[in-house]
Amino acid sequence: MDYISCNDKRFWGSSDAQTIQNAIDFAKSEHIHEVVIPHRNARTGEEIWHIDQNIVLPSSMTVILADAYLRAADDQAIHVFCTEFSEEELHDIRILGVGEATIDGGKWTRDNRPEYYFENDPENWPDGSDYDLIFFYNVRNFEVGNLCITNAKHYSTCFTFCRFGRIHDIHFRNYATVENQDGVDLRYGCEFITVENITGVTGDDTVALNAIDEKETTRPRVNGKSIDIHDITIRNIIASTHGSSLVRLLNTDGAKLYNITIENIKDTGKTISICAIFFGTPSAVWARERQHTEDEFYNITIRDVSTCASLGIRFGECCRDVLVENFHTYGMCEVPLQFSAPFTCQNFTLRNACLRSDKPFRAGIAVLCDKEKLRNFRMEQVYLDKSQHVFAVQDLPITDFVYEEPEQGYLTEEFDKSQLPFYGRYFKHSLGKVIQRRAPENRYGGTTPPEADF
Repeated sequence: MDYISCNDKRFWGSSDAQTIQNAIDFAKSEHIHEVVIPHRNARTGEEIWHIDQNIVLPSSMTVILADAYLRAADDQAIHVFCTEFSEEELHDIRILGVGEATIDGGKWTRDNRPEYYFENDPENWPDGSDYDLIFFYNVRNFEVGNLCITNAKHYSTCFTFCRFGRIHDIHFRNYATVENQDGVDLRYGCEFITVENITGVTGDDTVALNAIDEKETTRPRVNGKSIDIHDITIRNIIASTHGSSLVRLLNTDGAKLYNITIENIKDTGKTISICAIFFGTPSAVWARERQHTEDEFYNITIRDVSTCASLGIRFGECCRDVLVENFHTYGMCEVPLQFSAPFTCQNFTLRNACLRSDKPFRAGIAVLCDKEKLRNFRMEQVYLDKSQHVFAVQDLPITDFVYEEPEQGYLTEEFDKSQLPFYGRYFKHSLGKVIQRRAPENRYGGTTPPEADF
């Protein structure tokens, strides 16, 4: 046999999830490497597969969603697909869709949403890794693609200690109905991975590289493996987020982030993204012991970015050897470029930037860092549309600069930081973290998350 079908009566179990697991387990035992989940569920007669337990994938296994709709059970902290926490590296695992293949995270009712654990039982809220819809751990040679993912209860997809993989052609429909609805998260230990052709709307960061040294987590480390993230390509991201970033880069406590290429990033403007790309975080909120150094965040190439996010690109932490080229802002962008303390950089080039907005900027470039610590810092061929001020707080070196009137001053007085957009979500708490000054609405028009896609 070339594949196993979940509609084969031999594998029918007490639930849809158990039926799929039975088919996978049988395929593994018979050295068959492909399991197909059809559009119609023959066991129930429905055109939906109800998932009430983790479906665990072994090595050398491909799962095909043939126009299938999988929906996670409401109010349960489960994955739809995951791998075991194995010290032995798994390999060759694929989840691929055909037609309108969809993974639906189901719903949290109000009293069971994770943010309410902070109010009711702050010591026992579930770790988010318990309910990422797709969770791979310690896998070599993997692929996830051709899927629609909606209503995630936490991260839509999460990969930890994974390498040599491709995540592609995924359409997200997540509307910040719960916290942390990221699209693709590459956690610590990921290397040689391509993320491409990502569309739709995410409730949090669309793609995040997250080398945060989490010593307290349900995701254990793999003995002998580095927690660095490196040699990652992110391209063709055409999406928007709810008060977050299209691409987020984070690392702390000695974990390195390097050799990253980000290209062809397009903000659709369906929601109000906070940034197109966000380097780090301006405060030490995620660091256990210390924030990273320049030598732990380096070799970053960004090209062909077009965004209407509130902030175009925000540089928030130390880095070196950074190239940004072909950068364009438009629409409702408020501050195209922001350099926030503790940002420092050695060898930084911004080339060919066109900074526009539907309304005049108050300041085109906000410099909220120590510019004396910027070494070999160049900004070339920059065009700034009408703006009250070129810089906020301090100036920076710019060559081949083009600017349209009116200009009221080259440097501002102390910049009013209240003018900057602030972190906004729908809920008061983010897994125990109180969100202050939350924006009441995060879309242009409308006050509640839509039932359908934009």
